[in-house]
Amino acid sequence: MWRITTRSEKPLADKHENLAQKQLWPTQLMRNVTAEQGDEIAGVTTGYSGVFFEQGGWVNPPQLVNAMLSAANSVNPFKSVFNCDIKQLKKTDSGWFLLTNDEQLGPFSDVIICAGEHSDAFEQTKALPIVGVRGQVSHIEASEQSRKLKTVLCHKGYFTPAYLDHHCMGATFEKNTKSRQVTALDNQLNQEQLLSFYQQSEFASTLGNITSAKAAVRCTFIDHLPMAGQWCEQSDYIMAFANLRLGKRYQYEQLNKPQQGLHIFTGFGARALCSAPLSAEHLVSCLNNEPRPLSERVSQAIHPARFIVRDLIRNKI
Repeated sequence: MWRITTRSEKPLADKHENLAQKQLWPTQLMRNVTAEQGDEIAGVTTGYSGVFFEQGGWVNPPQLVNAMLSAANSVNPFKSVFNCDIKQLKKTDSGWFLLTNDEQLGPFSDVIICAGEHSDAFEQTKALPIVGVRGQVSHIEASEQSRKLKTVLCHKGYFTPAYLDHHCMGATFEKNTKSRQVTALDNQLNQEQLLSFYQQSEFASTLGNITSAKAAVRCTFIDHLPMAGQWCEQSDYIMAFANLRLGKRYQYEQLNKPQQGLHIFTGFGARALCSAPLSAEHLVSCLNNEPRPLSERVSQAIHPARFIVRDLIRNKI
C-alpha cells in the first residue's frame, strides 16, 4: 500500500539551484544529489541533478482510505454509509440530521463537512469562497526501460514508478472549474510535459500508449490555506465583531452560534496528505477540549471565519 521510495525534485531555475546549494534544510529530510547520484537512485538516466527526499513515497489512495477506515474501526467501531447523496443539513433541538431524497440520518451532535469542491452545496455553506482547480492524471504503458524506475520523479509535474505495468503522470491545472471530464488534450499535455524535461532519456522516449486517465478538482481558497473549524454565519460575525472596523481596542459582542456543531474541513488543494492529518487532529482536539497541536496563530489562519474577519478589518463588509 505505502511504498517507501526516493524522490527527485528537479531544479527549474537558477534560483532553485542556488537555494539547493545553501543546504538550509536537514539532510535527513532532503539532500542535494548530482546527476550521476540521481541516476543511480532513480534506476534510469535522467540527466539532472536534483534534491533527494529519502523518506518520500507515493501511495495508492483507495488502499490508504480503506486501511485508515479499518484501523479507526478497530479502535472504536462505527458505521460507514457510502453512495449517499446528502441534500440538506437540518439542525433541531436533538441535534443535526442529514437528509437525502429517501431518508434522514441522525441525530448527530456534530457534523463535519469535508466534501472538497462540493462543500458549498448546502444552504449553510453556500457562501464558501471555494476556488476549484481541475487536474488530470494520465496512465501510460510501461516499457522495458521505464520499468527500471525506482523513484517518483518530480519536475513541473511528476512521474511514478510502474504499478500494474503502467506509470501515472501529471498533472494539469485548470482554475475556476468543477468539471471532472477527462480530455484527450490533457493527456497530450501530460505527455508533452514529461518529454520536455526528459527528452534525452530513454525511459521517456520508449513509453507505450496512454490507456486511461482520471480528472478531479482540487478544492482551494484564494489564500492557499485549508479550512478547518467551527462554521458560523457571516451575519453573526458581523454583529459580534462589528467594532473590528474601528480597531482592536474596542469591545466585541458575544458571538451567536446558531450553527453550533457544524464544522468545515476542506480546501487542502493538491497536498492534502501533508496537511490534512494534522488539521484533522487539530479539529478533533477542539471538539474534545484537548490540547491543540496547532498554535493560536495557525489555528486562526485556517479558521472558517478568517475571510469575514479580514473583510471587517478592511471595512469591506
